[in-house]
Amino acid sequence: MIPEEARAIAREAYIYGYPMVDSYRIQYAYFVDNNDKSCKAPWNQIKNIPEVYTPADTAIQTPNSDTPYSFVGLDLRAEPIVISVPEIEKKRYYSIQFIDAYTFNFAYVGSRATRYEGGLRQGGRLRRRRGKDQNGWQVGGLAGGDKTSFNGDWLKRAATAKAGIYVNDPAEAMYPATRKDSSGETIDTSKNNYTLTLT
Repeated sequence: MIPEEARAIAREAYIYGYPMVDSYRIQYAYFVDNNDKSCKAPWNQIKNIPEVYTPADTAIQTPNSDTPYSFVGLDLRAEPIVISVPEIEKKRYYSIQFIDAYTFNFAYVGSRATRYEGGLRQGGRLRRRRGKDQNGWQVGGLAGGDKTSFNGDWLKRAATAKAGIYVNDPAEAMYPATRKDSSGETIDTSKNNYTLTLT
């Protein structure tokens, strides 16, 4: 094998394996290493976190800073695990995201996917939607999904994991982004303060 071929193979292996290796890094911090400040709970035990993320939380690249989370790492080697969800008030939004070892979203249980009734549910099928421009905001461009969403584009999958591992499917969450303010000027938070108004 010539060096160029070896480099090409190494590059492809890195791109293909990046999401799985980074996911394991996070799972190790969350469910294995009790000395890690990010540790949540042992495998197969749910942990509810009433606080929201701050810049001090660094295990995940881009956690939502306005969302309380619950975590459970499921180890299914010994036996299957059944998750039962109680009935949820209709005025509340909730979403349970199921992610495989490669960081593909494979199911959701929640307000949108399975509604509010309690009991045992099979997660809803994920739908693929591309990002689009809405009033100067790029909406849904960073989005997770199932295997068909990436259609074998491992570079796109690795880039999505690098930018925001465990990102939700576009049907579950909106991730708006912009570089310009309402007057068309480039946003510069070192010089200006901004207010985002949702209507």
